[in-house]
This record gives sequence, C-alpha cells and structure tokens, in this order.
Amino acid sequence: MQRLKHRRTATLSNGTEDVIMGKYRYLLAPFMIAILTGCSAQSSHTEQSKLCVFSNVTQAAKCKNGELAMFTPNSWGNDQLPLVAVAEFCNTNHQVIYNKSGVVCEFTSKRLPRAGKNK
Repeated sequence: MQRLKHRRTATLSNGTEDVIMGKYRYLLAPFMIAILTGCSAQSSHTEQSKLCVFSNVTQAAKCKNGELAMFTPNSWGNDQLPLVAVAEFCNTNHQVIYNKSGVVCEFTSKRLPRAGKNK
C-alpha cells in the first residue's frame, strides 16, 4: 500500500498551483513568535503608586522618569498647551491621554532641558 503525501496548494491568479509555505513553514512559526514577543517587550513598568502633578517646568523638574505624570495648566482653552506638554514631558513609547484641560502620561526628563530653555 502506498502512502499518499498531502500537499497544501493554492491556485494563483494565473491559474497555476503553488505549494503553500513548503519547506519554509517551519521557519515561519519562530519568526512570528519573535515578532509577537517583540510587541510586548516594551512592557516596562509605569509606577502606579505615585502621581506627579505639575503645571510648569519648575514643578515638572521634580518628577521622576517612569512616574505617572499629570500636566494641569493654570488656564484652560489653549489647544496647543497640552500638546506642548506631551512633546516636552511625556514618554511617547507609552500611552498618552490628553484633552484641553491637561495630560496624563509616563514622565520623561529626556527633553526637560529643552523645555527649560523655551520658558
């Protein structure tokens, strides 16, 4: 009795049949796992037990990297002010929440000297 080999094939648009993934299918699984693992590799911990609240650069200088930060401007209505705070104080590799009344994000001081020169 002969053993039949099953081949997964697909009909291409030009009418020919092609073997799907052939001998490379075993290489695809580790590659996909590596990609999916890379997506969750940035799960660095944001400190949830503290909240650094600031409304100017001097107050922001007291915040620590990785800390949850909340920018609350002294006056509302300026649509650009929360975006400026995001650009200057937030780690944009993590979620940023903002509206006209303020910003909540993970604090970073990497751009803090630049912010101090602009104020």
